[in-house]
Amino acid sequence: MKRVFILFFCTTLLFNSQAQQNNLDYFVNQAIANSPLLKDFQNQILSFTLDSQIMRAGRKLQVNGISNNYYAPLINGYGYDPIITNNQQVSALAQVSKSFLGGKTLNTQIANLQLQSQVIANNVKMSEQDVIKTITDQYIVTYGEQLQLQWLVKKGR
Repeated sequence: MKRVFILFFCTTLLFNSQAQQNNLDYFVNQAIANSPLLKDFQNQILSFTLDSQIMRAGRKLQVNGISNNYYAPLINGYGYDPIITNNQQVSALAQVSKSFLGGKTLNTQIANLQLQSQVIANNVKMSEQDVIKTITDQYIVTYGEQLQLQWLVKKGR
């Protein structure tokens, strides 16, 4: 009796189940949009872009400022002796520097970053093709299994 009930329940479930509404393009687009590998590649390309901008900025004048400030407190006659400590010390240092690397060296470094970025862009395209292939293969396998299930249900009637 249990077997008959389970068989009846399974066949009822098969007839009442809804076919899926999404097509292959939907699954491929979702896989590409949510792929962590592709997002990592996009972040690497962005990183190379930022590195080249940092190199270009490094060719300009760099201005640095350093300040050391010291105050020896004296409250109601208690604290540090103003004669010994001079009560406060203030010192500041300003520094201006410029890199003297030749323009050819900088251009070579930037071209190297652009090449690395192009390699990553090619990896993005290959990974997208791999995702498309994998999703398409799974879609075909699932569709084949659905056809087999439909054939078995029709044959079992």
